[in-house]
Amino acid sequence: MSDFQFHEHELEQLAKATVERTLQHMMDRLQQECRGKSVEETKRRLGQAREDAPDADITDPELTAYATELAAGKRVIITLT
Repeated sequence: MSDFQFHEHELEQLAKATVERTLQHMMDRLQQECRGKSVEETKRRLGQAREDAPDADITDPELTAYATELAAGKRVIITLT
């Protein structure tokens, strides 16, 4: 018999960390691409990028807040709850 044990919580944490890394990489790339752009242009680019990203649920106020930060050249830190 195998000593394999399934730990659901650990698997969930691993999946969450993977999604966070993917989203953070996307945000860091957009920070470079959108620095100095208008908030509306940044919002459009962020919306397009989020469509293809895991955990893509985002509200319009969140999208606007992230776009404002990215357009200003600020780093957006992704932390999933």
